[in-house]
Amino acid sequence: MCKTENYYWIGAKAYLAGGEDYWVFVFNSPDGKTWSQVYQNDMESPNSPGVAIAPNPIATDHVIFFYARYEDNIIYTIYLDPSGSFTKGWIDGKLSNAYLTGFCVITTMGKTHIVYPPYNAGGPLQWRYFDGTWSPLVEIDTDTCKTPSLAGAPGGLYVFYVVGSDIRYRIMDYDTLTWSN
Repeated sequence: MCKTENYYWIGAKAYLAGGEDYWVFVFNSPDGKTWSQVYQNDMESPNSPGVAIAPNPIATDHVIFFYARYEDNIIYTIYLDPSGSFTKGWIDGKLSNAYLTGFCVITTMGKTHIVYPPYNAGGPLQWRYFDGTWSPLVEIDTDTCKTPSLAGAPGGLYVFYVVGSDIRYRIMDYDTLTWSN
């Protein structure tokens, strides 16, 4: 879920009764009470996709909806406006034929950030950002990282993640876009 200037947004997935596939959906609401479905897509797969949603930093009341299909080696990016008009793109770095539900997105300081390992079982922690175009992929940590979370703070963008039985974190400087060790 996220909030833009005039809308609340929810990105969701569902295994439809009587069906054989997962679907992904996006809903929006001007008041948090009445909701409209503005996007849907059949995953054409019984495997549960990862989903996330964040405000688009370059367009008021627009969002970026992310989903990761088990079968593919990319994360899909759906750029939506409030009416449901959209364009579709993708970013790389996901392992194919593997679940990736453990990724995190946040929009802060004029950029939408995403962090993710190549799949749920872990791998190098990868990061990139969108500010009209996607940045190159950067590895934050080369160990076997899992379940990242992002938090925007005045002093920097924080990422928290698990390696083995340890919880680690790194801080990104907003001005230099570099990560601490």
